[in-house]
Amino acid sequence: MRKDPIVSVIISCYNYERFLNDCITSLINQDTAYPCEIIIVDDGSTKDNSAQLIKDLSSKHTNVVAVLQENTGMLGAWNAGFSACNPHSEIIAFLDADDQYDTKYLNKLVDTYKQLPNIDQTITALKYYGEKTGVSIKYKTSRMLGASGLMTRWKNHPQNSSIASSLSFRRKILEVIFNNSTHLWEDWRLEADSFLCIASSILGGNCYYISDPLIKYHIHGTNNTYQADINSDYIRDYKLHLRKQRATTHFSQYMGHERLTSYGLLKEFFTITNPTKRNVKRYVGAILQTSDSFGAKLRDILKARRHYKNTK
Repeated sequence: MRKDPIVSVIISCYNYERFLNDCITSLINQDTAYPCEIIIVDDGSTKDNSAQLIKDLSSKHTNVVAVLQENTGMLGAWNAGFSACNPHSEIIAFLDADDQYDTKYLNKLVDTYKQLPNIDQTITALKYYGEKTGVSIKYKTSRMLGASGLMTRWKNHPQNSSIASSLSFRRKILEVIFNNSTHLWEDWRLEADSFLCIASSILGGNCYYISDPLIKYHIHGTNNTYQADINSDYIRDYKLHLRKQRATTHFSQYMGHERLTSYGLLKEFFTITNPTKRNVKRYVGAILQTSDSFGAKLRDILKARRHYKNTK
């Protein structure tokens, strides 16, 4: 009898037939005993035979599910993939069709969730290949990044975010996100990874960082992140800011958040088990901007600094 998957990997493909076989091979070759399913969504590809290749892969591999649809953009495609996931799958990971996983990734991922039952999201370090090589490791060691919803509200930017292929979430938090975001699909046809990180953060998601570079991020000159890096566009950046603001406002209202408080920011800071000096600076700055009394702010700043010193 086939086991229900523990982890589902959602791949959104739009005219990326040329990369898809290598992407799927990296999943089929995972060195893990944990059952996994692969959901491939063709988001209305028009320039190649992506849809046919996806159907062929589904016929060839019993754990590959094909979803073919009209173009809805990245967030809509991910929602379709999530709807197609086995309901017993506990962990949902994302993989862009032009990227790959290291063979050890899924085993490390599931082990992490099993060992840390209080986490809702993971971010994993990257290994570049293609037109750029090297690694992107934010922290030298794996660590609890904690909750960051209040700081995300204050900065209008997710504090714990990365590219799509680096992200995974528990099913329960994605259910809330996807069930309450249909009206935002058009906003997030691209860069939906930022949207998921904003939503997860404001919903109270507890994030963990995996420092092993197990995500193979393909730089090939036509992917959106690479183009954004080399083509600075102030209008684009401004529109992205507005989209983030709409997402932040929407989920803040869903959670019933009102004003930021010094005490709330302090409690959120405590969820970071090994804070950096940058974390301290950000939270102290946010606390100083609240409308609480000077005495309350001073008290909480001192507690934050004490927490930082005690973790060193």
